[in-house]
Amino acid sequence: MTSPNDFNFVDSSVSVGDSVSELGIEPENDPLADNQPKFPPAILDGISEEKLDEFLIWIDQYLNDLLNDQSERQDAWDSQEEAYRAKSVALGAGAPFKGASNETTPVIAMAVDPIHARLDTGIFKQDPVFSLKGLVKQTIEGGKALEQWIEYYQKHKLKLRQIASPRLLEMTKLGTMIFKTVYDREERTHPTYDQNNGWKVVKKKNVVFSGPRVFGVSIGDLLFPPSYQHIQDVPIVAERQRVTFDNLKVA
Repeated sequence: MTSPNDFNFVDSSVSVGDSVSELGIEPENDPLADNQPKFPPAILDGISEEKLDEFLIWIDQYLNDLLNDQSERQDAWDSQEEAYRAKSVALGAGAPFKGASNETTPVIAMAVDPIHARLDTGIFKQDPVFSLKGLVKQTIEGGKALEQWIEYYQKHKLKLRQIASPRLLEMTKLGTMIFKTVYDREERTHPTYDQNNGWKVVKKKNVVFSGPRVFGVSIGDLLFPPSYQHIQDVPIVAERQRVTFDNLKVA
């Protein structure tokens, strides 16, 4: 199995900030074209077909190995989740006597849910959630302002409590909690008036969000080789993408 080499992962993008541009205008005639964010070319551009085939074969085999390694643990996680939900089962011929109850006592949930509630409240009811302390005299003055900005960002932009709650529950049940941070840019198109063109109704693209954003990742969707203690030492980590039909329609 061939391991691909000589890939260029240099990001040559230039950030120019948020912009608003009219739709339906040719790029060469768009006066706002220079303000659009510059994205780097695709990483695989310039690679020979032979090298690309070798890479696809290698990554396909590697992901299959990760799925096989995780399958045994996934069965154990599924059984623990089933025990946590404690759904009623049909007794059928196995009933000890006629009319026996098929209810299941949610013992695991009775132990897990209070711990999850205490963790959620204990962390996110703090004010602020993240406290900063300057280690040198020059940083003390700006530390309070930075602390307030982080508190505002995590509460109103990231909505970190909402993102973290399912991961805290997973940690209480399985002992695992995974987050990822990405640079996210969300744009929406809306009608508005163009005051420079007789107040005609035009469609414009508005940047709703642009910046770092935190997402939680379920342990069942994180693929990584076993026998590693720290995630930073793992050579490759993959996330399983579960795409719905609605997501495909939007794409």
